Amino acid sequence: MKKSRVGFFGICLLAAMLLAGCGNQGRLDEGDCPVEVKLEALPQSFAALDEDDKERMKLVLVLKNDINGKEYEFELKEKDGYTGKARLHPGTYRVEYCYMTGDGAVSPQVESDRDSYEIQRDQENKIELTITNETEFNRWVAQMWVDPVIRRAGQFSGQIQFEGQVIDLERIADHVEFEEESQVAPHQKTELDNGEKGVHITVLNEGESAKSWRECRVIRVRFTKDNVIFGQGVRVRTPASEILHGEDGIYGMPARLDGCVLIGLSYDDFQAVYNDDTTGDRMTLTVDPGGDYITQIDYEFAVFE
Repeated sequence: MKKSRVGFFGICLLAAMLLAGCGNQGRLDEGDCPVEVKLEALPQSFAALDEDDKERMKLVLVLKNDINGKEYEFELKEKDGYTGKARLHPGTYRVEYCYMTGDGAVSPQVESDRDSYEIQRDQENKIELTITNETEFNRWVAQMWVDPVIRRAGQFSGQIQFEGQVIDLERIADHVEFEEESQVAPHQKTELDNGEKGVHITVLNEGESAKSWRECRVIRVRFTKDNVIFGQGVRVRTPASEILHGEDGIYGMPARLDGCVLIGLSYDDFQAVYNDDTTGDRMTLTVDPGGDYITQIDYEFAVFE
């Protein structure tokens, strides 16, 4: 069988074609038909979100032209009122994608008013988008209000706010479902995960016989979504600068930093580790490669003396 070979000339030709616009991505200014895309209304609770949360939410709409096969991507943001304008060629455009990105446990779900649009020169070409899970989104925003008990609580108080309710951290398994029924051997650990809730726990069987994980002691909890709030309002997505600063940070200077030493240069995550001399507990905050915000919170019970 003869092998095909792409030489240097072929690579250069491909690069030139892409730079010349021969790819599948269309431009929003290449036609003469004005088009307006607009999100009709935001949930009332959207105004209560932190400015950082609002800024991270963007709405993406991708239209595909039936004739030339090109895709046209609109990226709408809160600062522009989730409105975008373009000038496209006349023709039929199908909705390929329509979604809203965000970092919360619940993001707005967005739908277009039609599956396809006839874009013409002699008419107003408007595309209306609506949010379809307003009730669920409003409920999530309400859960983000920090309870005064948690606002006053210390970092190692043992209490958290989980989905709007103040609970004991060690009792987290009473509030999250885990699909696990196997027995845990004596003096062994097992890990359970609920990806939907963003909760991962490790339990230890301290007994001399096998038992259900529900009878074991929780020794570690990991949170990867912002449905949990620790003492003084710390949660996943909290800006790292608000927590780690030695003088002004919520938790102050950590005991140590683990991971990439080139902090803030977008090479790798790093971890800020805090220890509690009274309980022996340890909290580890994972920070994104850019050093901007918390992506994960790990809490270990009595790991040192």
